[in-house]
Parts: sequence; structure tokens; C-alpha cells
Amino acid sequence: MKFKTLSFAIFSAFMLSACGGGSSSESNTGTGTGTGTGTGTGNTTTNDSEWSVYSPSYFENSDYLFDKLTFTSKGDTQYVRVDYLSNLKDMETLDINELYIFSDYLTNEGLYELELNKDPELGYKIGSLLKNTPTEKTYIPSSKIGHTGLQLTEQYELVDLSGKPLAEYIDTHLYLVSSEPKLNYYGSFGQLYLSKLKDKKFPNGSKCLRGLNLSSSKDFIMMYQNPYDTSDSFQDIFSEGYNTINLGGYKAFISNAIYPNEYISAIVQFDNKYRMGEYNKSGTYYSLNKEIEIETQVLKELKSDKLTDAEEILEQELYIQSLQKECTIFNSTASKEIDKYRVM
Repeated sequence: MKFKTLSFAIFSAFMLSACGGGSSSESNTGTGTGTGTGTGTGNTTTNDSEWSVYSPSYFENSDYLFDKLTFTSKGDTQYVRVDYLSNLKDMETLDINELYIFSDYLTNEGLYELELNKDPELGYKIGSLLKNTPTEKTYIPSSKIGHTGLQLTEQYELVDLSGKPLAEYIDTHLYLVSSEPKLNYYGSFGQLYLSKLKDKKFPNGSKCLRGLNLSSSKDFIMMYQNPYDTSDSFQDIFSEGYNTINLGGYKAFISNAIYPNEYISAIVQFDNKYRMGEYNKSGTYYSLNKEIEIETQVLKELKSDKLTDAEEILEQELYIQSLQKECTIFNSTASKEIDKYRVM
């Protein structure tokens, strides 16, 4: 089963978990806050200054149908705002350090630790923009001590959503699977999602971005905030063993399990604690076309195996369809329409 989640890496920018999170070819590349990817960020067209990303709650008893983050920019500074969370109506009690949303980076320069200073309207500062066009963004993650060598680049496809169904584009995989009587992976929540958004369409001027590629100027580890007190989890995370390296003055443990187009699980030691994360090499480390190619090959292998049941093949076919269609992040016109149906 493939879930979209807000436990993604914000600074890898466009949300590659937007196409359902995970893949059938994953095996065990880590404990999973998404697919080893990030989330859509910010001001990426000439006409819009806010872009929002949505993740379904997957629980019927949630306050809202989605979690929502909004990315904004002011000058060359990139921000992210937590608009609402499906299980937390009272945002005044929000502790951002408990969300697995914000992450730090580690490169050969050292630690890129977020400042997390908050603008009351724009949100939390997360980076400095070097390039900001309708289909490409390059930025430097925020650093308390001024590191500038790590440059992350995202490439997009811009899609006109005017008149198109909300349910098909907010979470295409959820929509396709829940619409298929032979599959019941999302249970009653899937049916609730369909009923809440039935016949609802995007107004004119609605647009979204589909993430195409991620690349980096350096090898890096993106680290989740919450640390472990012990190394007890190593055996589960590194089921195929690991290598130990020194990166930026810190001891890092890198998984031996390497799969094409996916991040590599990593843990970094800070004093006597450990932070889990995602290791990526410099250059292009994620390609949507490559993922579609990989999943198409998985489908061929499933079809050639006489022991594969029909439902598994169907689910894989729907997953590939979702990769080919689903939006990553939405402009303000589309976002305002989605927000009308957030209450459960």
C-alpha cells in the first residue's frame, strides 16, 4: 500500500511522496517518512507567490481531511507555513519539533542547522533562493552558521487544472484505488474521500506543479529532527549492513541497501544520540521518468509471474497511472477550492 505523508523532507522541495509515497520496488530502504524525498516548495510561477501541498489524513476520525503546508517566498528567502493538520484543530499547541517535517542537512562542509525563525504571515525560513522560475528552482537550505555550498535544484511541469476534478489530482493514487471495487486498501476513508469531493472541480486559474527531477551540488544527508538515545534500531534500519563514514566532522552510518532512484537510509551520531536520515549523492538523485520506468518494469515482472494475483497487478497499474498524473503542489486558486472541503 502506498501512502502520501507529511513526514517528508521539506527541503528536498517537491513532494515526491505526492504520488502515494513508496513504491512496489522499495524493499527496505529505511523506516519511511515518504519515499526518501521531499516536498514541493514555494513561489514557482510568475503569477503566484504561494503554493500549498496536501496530504490526506487516512483516518475517518480526523478533524480535517488533509494536512496542509504552504510555501511562500519574499525576495530571495523561502518560507513554509503550517496551515492546518488533520489531527490538531488547536494549532496554538503545535510543537513543530514533533512533526518530522523540518530537517537539517549534513555535507562535507558540516551541519546545515535550520534557524526556524518564524514570520507571522509567511511561516518558517527554510532557505535562500538562487533561481526561481515557473519550472525550476535552486536554493540553499538555511544554515545558522552560514554554509552556502549545498545547492538543491528542483524541476517541474506546470499543469492547468481549470475544470478538472479535485479528487483525481489531490491524491490520484487514493482516488484510483478507492474507485476500484476489487481493491479496498484505504477502506472507509477512501470512500469518504470520494464522497466529500464527488463532482467537485477546480475553478478557472487553478494550477499545480508536478515534480520531475531533484538534483544536488553535493553529497548530503537530510536528517530528521527527533533523535534516538541508542543505536538499538540499527539492525532494523540496516538489515543489509552499513558503511561508516565521516561527513562534515560527524560519524555517519550509510545503508548497504541501494535501489535506483531512491534515497539511501542513514543515521548520524551527535554526541551520544543518533539522528536518522536520507543520504543522496550529488547530481540528479530523483527522476519521475526513471520512477515510472522502474515501476513499469515491476509490472512486467508481476505479469510474468504465474503466482501473482490479479489484484496485485491492478494495484501496480493504478500506481503507475498515479505517477503519470498526480499533482505535487497547488497554487492559491486551487488551494482555496480544496480548503472548502477540508472539514471531515
